[in-house]
Amino acid sequence: MAYVPPVRKKGRMPELPEVETITRQLRGEIMGQMVRKVRVFDPKLQDQGLERIEGRVVSSLCRRGKYIIFGFGDRLYLIAHLRMTGQFSWRRDGGDLPKHLRAIFRFGSGNLCYADQRRFGTLTVRDDLDTLSRLGIEPLNPGFNGGFLYQIVQRNRLRTKELLMDQYKIAGIGNIYASEILFSAYIHPQRRANSLSKAEADRLAARTKDILNRAIQENGTTVANYLDAGGERGRFQGLLQVYGREGEACPVCGSLIERIRQSGRSTYFCPLCQGQERDGAVGPSVTQP
Repeated sequence: MAYVPPVRKKGRMPELPEVETITRQLRGEIMGQMVRKVRVFDPKLQDQGLERIEGRVVSSLCRRGKYIIFGFGDRLYLIAHLRMTGQFSWRRDGGDLPKHLRAIFRFGSGNLCYADQRRFGTLTVRDDLDTLSRLGIEPLNPGFNGGFLYQIVQRNRLRTKELLMDQYKIAGIGNIYASEILFSAYIHPQRRANSLSKAEADRLAARTKDILNRAIQENGTTVANYLDAGGERGRFQGLLQVYGREGEACPVCGSLIERIRQSGRSTYFCPLCQGQERDGAVGPSVTQP
């Protein structure tokens, strides 16, 4: 039976696969459509310029790191970050509205609803994308490969997990996928980044792409409150190898999964599989149940 982690009461910030999933789903619903009406219910969003996109047509919709960017031509953008509990959902006309509703964007064929229980998410209209200019490379871009990653790690004494999660070096990876990527690459999360060999950097880059792409195929990971734009849970939680599995047997070697704290977050790893250099190893398969 596939592993399903317990649902956590606290929110968990959507990472690259979840944000990419929502972006792709919304692109299929609202691209080329006009925003007929904007209604804002949360005072925290009242002065973010959301009314400026009323009457404008969605000309582009993309993701950058953990941000969703709605483009309206003439250098006008709605930049969204979901934070812990922000959710976009697409509702056809006549559909029920979600709880904790903060804003509605009305289109001809339905409503784009933004809900946020803890109100940490941000929606801001800007004339440029300068606020995102400092973000690091996208890990799914062709330019993100072993050679590029090796150049990054050689200049950094950060712990390897901390480097993966540094949004100004690599954009979009958070706590869950950092743990899963490092396990798949047989690299200890506390290793100094500049101690990685070229072979390890190659393997880490490859496994990063593998894990993220597979998670996107599964519509992301739901271990807290994440739902996609259609209100469905992700499916990648059934493929998690180490995250949330403290004290359980490693699916590769049978050792007990351990948990440590790094930068205030829980890190899960196998002390045997990730406790030594494994040049030449291919790493555990992301597809195994």
